[in-house]
Amino acid sequence: MEIIENISEDNILEEIKIKLLGSRKNIIFVEGNKNSLDIKVYEKAYSDF
Repeated sequence: MEIIENISEDNILEEIKIKLLGSRKNIIFVEGNKNSLDIKVYEKAYSDF
């Protein structure tokens, strides 16, 4: 089961908007930090993002 939630444009920092708009990759937002186990799980489950 996938849970996808839209986020408001107002909640994204300008610096991040610029990086996202210039990216040609699919992007998935995950709550947490780079050291969490979740990141490794999501990288495997969503390898195209």
